[in-house]
Amino acid sequence: MPETTSPRPSSAQVSILLVDDLPANLFALECILAPTGYRLVRAASGQEALRRVLDEDFAAILLDLRLGDMTGAEVLSLLRERERSRRIPVMLLSGVDGDDPGLQAAFARGAVDYLRKPLDSEVLRAKVALLVELSQTREALRRQEQRVRELTSQLQEARRELQSSKGLPPE
Repeated sequence: MPETTSPRPSSAQVSILLVDDLPANLFALECILAPTGYRLVRAASGQEALRRVLDEDFAAILLDLRLGDMTGAEVLSLLRERERSRRIPVMLLSGVDGDDPGLQAAFARGAVDYLRKPLDSEVLRAKVALLVELSQTREALRRQEQRVRELTSQLQEARRELQSSKGLPPE
């Protein structure tokens, strides 16, 4: 099952990328997150996750810390190099007990949260909701910043025209 799509009450479909090399873990994530209504997209490797991010936008990524082909830190490094994926909130998932040096490396590369397996369903849904909210807030701020730049440019142009019409030198 490459992808699960659930209806979402809002007009904009929110997509979450699930990255784990074990099909059972992907299935568990889908079962836990199904009630949220988010569009859940699977990636069974780090390489597949990177390809998916090239093709579509995601509100959040849930990334296993240890994949068969790459580490979570390596995936994060590559995500952060690309403009399209630089700001996607990434939550790490790991079944490793104790301290994992890969965890610190992944946080250093921009992970925003972490959960240890086995996952608590309620906690996972709550944290994913926060990641989606973070992503949506960042996007709204980006749009507002763009609008402010456009209005500033228009204001500067109007000021130049006013100065020119009055015969004043430009400032």
